[in-house]
Amino acid sequence: MFHRFTTRSLLFFIAVAIELAAGEFYEDKKVAKVEIVVVSQGDTDVDPRVYMAKMRTKEGDTFSQLIFDNDLKTLAAEFDRVEPTVSLKDNSIAITIYVTPRPYIHRITWEGNERYKSSTLQSELDVQPNQVFNRAEFNKAFNKVKEFYFKKGYFEAQLSYNIIPIPGTNKVDIDIHIVEGRSGHIKKIVLEGFTSDEKSAIEEQMYLKKYNFLLSWLTGQGIYRDELLEQDRMTILNLLHNKGYADAKVDIQLQDDPDTGKLIVHIEAHRGQLFHFGSVSFCGGELFTKEELMQRSQAVEGGTYSPDKVRDTAQAIKELYGQKGYIDASVQYEMRLSEYDPVFD
Repeated sequence: MFHRFTTRSLLFFIAVAIELAAGEFYEDKKVAKVEIVVVSQGDTDVDPRVYMAKMRTKEGDTFSQLIFDNDLKTLAAEFDRVEPTVSLKDNSIAITIYVTPRPYIHRITWEGNERYKSSTLQSELDVQPNQVFNRAEFNKAFNKVKEFYFKKGYFEAQLSYNIIPIPGTNKVDIDIHIVEGRSGHIKKIVLEGFTSDEKSAIEEQMYLKKYNFLLSWLTGQGIYRDELLEQDRMTILNLLHNKGYADAKVDIQLQDDPDTGKLIVHIEAHRGQLFHFGSVSFCGGELFTKEELMQRSQAVEGGTYSPDKVRDTAQAIKELYGQKGYIDASVQYEMRLSEYDPVFD
């Protein structure tokens, strides 16, 4: 009895099966026999002697697990399955490796695609019937079809495929199943809980935009992407934090427009308390007085809290020292939140 060995389980097999089956028990024993057996349901032109010649494990040599592992890797790069057996007789090792050639693709079928024709998706896949089925290469091509759907805005699209062997042949059918999900075309973006000025600033900085029938096909704008939404979330949070709302949160909901089926992106601000600066103090510097440093500070006692103001103040003081020749000056800051009030010292 032998374990099934596929390309995908190669590393697992080498780490476990070879270690347990061969391991130190077979190490340095003489190899009496090495044989490759081709297993195929249909006609094949695979000559085992070609692959025997590539193996470094040879009859008459002493067995090396490391060399044998590398031989299996070489075979796994050529075949769909590699199933080795190792046995010991009269203190010599007999090795038989059963290899299954990669099948040919008989047919590719598409199911569930409503928005795009099968011929369009087939062109994206760029894998044709009568080609050799290489699972790793096919997965790369299959991911291109997934990316095609995502770029078109179908952020919920789910794609999978089944491999169906054809009995009595070395061929397979591939059935591809698609659940397209909602269209990612954005009908509108609703901002709630923001002032007019804030809305203008957010709309200018946001990556997500309203879908434009005439331009979006060319620019890609107006198509929903998860990563763009997260960047926009951080942009909005940064704006609110710099308005003094250090505990602000942003709630984003995706809604379907019942008339068009497009997306409505609903963004609502939850500001929380307004924070202010408390005391502002300086230490460690002797070249400038506190008054001179305060002139460069955007963080002032009683002023509205803003992380950017703190960072800009540190940079301004660093530049002040640089003007005096202290180009390596380091300006660090530490913020302490009041235990009782929404105040940062």
